[in-house]
Amino acid sequence: MDAYGYEDFNNARDRFGSAGFANTAMIERADGFTQTPGALFTGFFKGRPLWYDGAGGCILVAGARGGKLRDWLAYNVCPGICRHTQVILDPKCEIAPISQNQIEDCKHTLHWNPARLNGMPSHTLNPLEHLTPDNPLIESDIQRFVDNTIVQSGAANSSYFELRAREYLFAVCRIAVDVYGPLNLPLVKRIVGWLISENEEWYAFARHMRSSGNEDAKTIEAEIFSARENPTNGFQGILGELSKAFACLSDPVLLRSVSPPFTAKLSDVTKGQQAYNIYLCPPIEFLSQWSMVIKAILLTLRTYKSRAPSAPRQTWLLDECALLGKFPLLTEAFTVGAGIGIRPVAIFQSAKQMRAVGQDAEHIIPSSAALQVHFAVRDITSAQNLSQQLGVQTLEYDDSQRQAQARQAGKRALQAILRGGDFLGSALEYRHQRRVSRMRSKQQRHLRAPDEILHTPPGKMYVQMDGVPRPIYADRVPYYAQPMMAGRYLPNPYHPPSDLVQIATPNGPEWRRVITEPVPSKLAHYPQYAAGIWSYVEGYRPQI
Repeated sequence: MDAYGYEDFNNARDRFGSAGFANTAMIERADGFTQTPGALFTGFFKGRPLWYDGAGGCILVAGARGGKLRDWLAYNVCPGICRHTQVILDPKCEIAPISQNQIEDCKHTLHWNPARLNGMPSHTLNPLEHLTPDNPLIESDIQRFVDNTIVQSGAANSSYFELRAREYLFAVCRIAVDVYGPLNLPLVKRIVGWLISENEEWYAFARHMRSSGNEDAKTIEAEIFSARENPTNGFQGILGELSKAFACLSDPVLLRSVSPPFTAKLSDVTKGQQAYNIYLCPPIEFLSQWSMVIKAILLTLRTYKSRAPSAPRQTWLLDECALLGKFPLLTEAFTVGAGIGIRPVAIFQSAKQMRAVGQDAEHIIPSSAALQVHFAVRDITSAQNLSQQLGVQTLEYDDSQRQAQARQAGKRALQAILRGGDFLGSALEYRHQRRVSRMRSKQQRHLRAPDEILHTPPGKMYVQMDGVPRPIYADRVPYYAQPMMAGRYLPNPYHPPSDLVQIATPNGPEWRRVITEPVPSKLAHYPQYAAGIWSYVEGYRPQI
């Protein structure tokens, strides 16, 4: 046993491998059954809830229609489970409606919901609110925004244009802060439009660049002026990258959601000890198109959290995050996020989807994840990867043919003794064959073969958690079938009815009404109740 109470490897005994599933004692030693205010629910083991309260990131791999929301996500976003500030990427706006009642945890909620899906509130946000003249790290923060807006595609013929477009955008943003004050996306889009169209507004802005004390801005402006005089394909390629980066803001619905007047401030999330749930609710069909704005919001939240270490820790639950495309911030959140109080939970449909996030992300993210959850795996590549992660075991079995041959050889040796043959030699041979006839054989076997993973029973999942020396073969149960979740959730708009909700009781499932009424005055200042109404499940009115 080592200092933590775990048995070390025994290669002589487990000659082919020592893989196996965790038992109750292993999980208990790692406090896997202990719920803390910041713990994530991660399944059941022999009827007991599993909890992960570490600071490291998590990846959840589950195929389409595999029950990600039903069996895992819903537990963690509803009140009474994880009391951290949560940032939730919620395509379709499905998570926000079921978890909107956060009074038990005294959480404020913000909703970035440009299309106003499912009747949920929509706050206008400024993803660039930290880019202000009084920001002492303004240059570095602008560079971070630029790098996450114009992400290198990895194509050799595009690298030059992408890097030069970054330089142009940095110079434009830096001078815009001096001229106009705090930045916002509509302003930056407008200035980029001036640059591309070469209108009078651009010439006026270019004069600010020339007269500024920023040498980089002066150089860029001179280069632009020269390129106007002698146009080249290279210059047009740079403008093309700039235009592509802000093309999504041509959508008036999206543009309004990030335009003044702003109805909520991202900086409030790290002021004091108030916890928040922040829902980012793009229509799923627009998730890729609107990814630039979503990434800018997450970057600003990350910036504020890194400069407010005492603010509540944040858990980022990012569903369908592969559709955001190249996203260096996500990989960074896994490698260094724990140190600044951010725990990312990246949700993919397959291991292959991780490649969309960035170069080597399919290796970097799993190697940095402290919790990995797999279920409803449907592609062979993910199944093979998981099979290798689970490892190889040494399997003991009775080789009936070999044992029968040994028994027969023993009988022949015994008969030789009875016939008066070599007594000593025959006795030794009999003893040897008798031992062989009882000896079990060993062979190598994957703990779970890829085909077995593909056909894992629907109520099962594989959980790999830091501190538990072996993977956990855990159970998954719908949130609405658990008595501990009764009253914590409201109806899912994609599964009618909208005025009734099913809960689990000691007498079995029951339907309860959803009560909607004027919000109590004590809660009127919560941003989610700006409309003056609240909802709760009949019989489960929150205590205030």
